Amino acid sequence: MTKLRDFVLYSIVAVALFGTIGLSICSLVPWYSIHSPVVVHEEIYSPGDNVGMCFDRNALINLSGSMVRELVRVDHDGAYHEAAKTAWKVTLEKGKKMIKVGYRLPLSCKDNGNNACVEYEENTYRWVGHTSYSVCLIKRTVYWESEPFQIRLVDG
Repeated sequence: MTKLRDFVLYSIVAVALFGTIGLSICSLVPWYSIHSPVVVHEEIYSPGDNVGMCFDRNALINLSGSMVRELVRVDHDGAYHEAAKTAWKVTLEKGKKMIKVGYRLPLSCKDNGNNACVEYEENTYRWVGHTSYSVCLIKRTVYWESEPFQIRLVDG
């Protein structure tokens, strides 16, 4: 009876040890990465323009998760001020890829007057965001930001 009890005890300890080691290794692996800062194609945009960007990313396995993107105004002292925010679900296919995207700037409230608008200032802006995913019961978040670009307001 003692040998059976010892075998069960050692088996439980071995499973717990291997599980802990496995989760530790899983938490150290960079399953998804984005090269930041994300390249912006132009230096100056107007409200409503499509901001063309491209970035390199790598996914070691197929993943699903969520992404958040924010348009932020960057003051002269470097402080970020959120202007607009969007969130959505993503599927990240395995492999290294160069991604080309276009994120449309919200309209100016002066031009639009509805809820989906931004009170712009002629200033420097960036897209910033993060992608969250889970692997091996461990939630990870990868942060990124774009190169800076200018918003030019045109009085009509």
